[in-house]
Amino acid sequence: MACACSCREVLLLAGMHIIALTSIGSAIPCFSFFLVSIKDEFNTTSGLVGIANSLSIGLTALLGPLASTMSRKYGYRNTVVVGGLSYSLGMMISSQVTQVWQLFLSHSLMTGAGVCICFQTMVIYVNLNYKRSASIANGVLFAAIGLGILIVPLACSVLKMYYGWRGSLLIMGAVSLHSVVIATLIFRKDFYPISEDQDKKCSIDMITNDEDRDTILHNLRLFKKYPRLILMTVATCFICVGYSGFYVHLIASAIYKGVTDFQASIIFGGFGIGNLAGRVANAIPLYFGWISEYNLFIFCMFVITCTMSAVAVSQSFPSLLTFSLITGLFFGIYIPQIPAIVKEFVPKRVFARAYGISLVPSGFTAIFGGYIVGALYDKIGNYKISFFFAAANYLIVGIMLTIAEIITKLRGKTQKISEEDNDSEKETHV
Repeated sequence: MACACSCREVLLLAGMHIIALTSIGSAIPCFSFFLVSIKDEFNTTSGLVGIANSLSIGLTALLGPLASTMSRKYGYRNTVVVGGLSYSLGMMISSQVTQVWQLFLSHSLMTGAGVCICFQTMVIYVNLNYKRSASIANGVLFAAIGLGILIVPLACSVLKMYYGWRGSLLIMGAVSLHSVVIATLIFRKDFYPISEDQDKKCSIDMITNDEDRDTILHNLRLFKKYPRLILMTVATCFICVGYSGFYVHLIASAIYKGVTDFQASIIFGGFGIGNLAGRVANAIPLYFGWISEYNLFIFCMFVITCTMSAVAVSQSFPSLLTFSLITGLFFGIYIPQIPAIVKEFVPKRVFARAYGISLVPSGFTAIFGGYIVGALYDKIGNYKISFFFAAANYLIVGIMLTIAEIITKLRGKTQKISEEDNDSEKETHV
């Protein structure tokens, strides 16, 4: 029985990996690759096209509470199917737009909302059901993003030669529809975000009695009850600005530096290889206890600051490829740590709500990342300052979390000394 359960967990994880690949691993990289083509066809600015993609990335975080609520009320299968239909149709409709503003409805709204509902639901499932191997399961699930960054630009580069950007986007959207079928097959109808060995009646009781109190007021109270959740929320806000700005404009910056479309896709693919390796290997140092999740997260912030700045000043294809690969590696390492760190800060019974509400502010900031980087390029004429701005956000997070960790340790030492003094006074009195 244990073996069968284990096999089912592996099959579920493999299915969720494929769904993640067709959603967040495909939709956002695909649009990023065609950013220059869309900009040229509609004769618009990089900032405007960039904000359409950034808005899609922002909704991936902004609608986290919606994914949490839907998964609890309607189950995993229905929620992931709805998300799959939304982002697949959004990609196909985006291929037929005639004006730029229509992209904000098809790509930003439909694709972004679908990716969020689908992917965040699977993140919640993994963290609540893979108890003994949550870090490994997170790594496998998030590895789909890195794999998508690796193969999607290369596929789009080939498709564009035969079908143009519109035909390529239509084909990619059609391929993404397979996620609906996979979700229907791998998720049971009555799956809820609690362990499967619990009785279904107990599941329903939990949902109707406690989880129904999923109001804005109750969610905001989590920040007051668990102050460390505020720290992580602020950190993800800065991260999403830098992430969306760099991610959305990496291919465009390479093209404007003189490389070909195919070389730009290889650079983005190198970023994807690093991303994939980081997401798969991030659990290794944690498994052997070499470093904590929190400290690993901080280390990644400082490394990414350096490598992203190196991408900003690089001009040749080899240097752009090298530093993009290294940046992708540490992107892949730190991103799976976010839900794991949030899980450490709050009890398991409120994790879904806490994780969802902590992503909302970062969703707003992610919207502006792509626009700011693109607007800086439109004003200055190169991406150097733009990428320095993106890197500065990671530097701020690294410094902020380091200071918080130092303060926490100092308080712990002070409290320990105080307790020892009290014990000593008691012994003297006796």
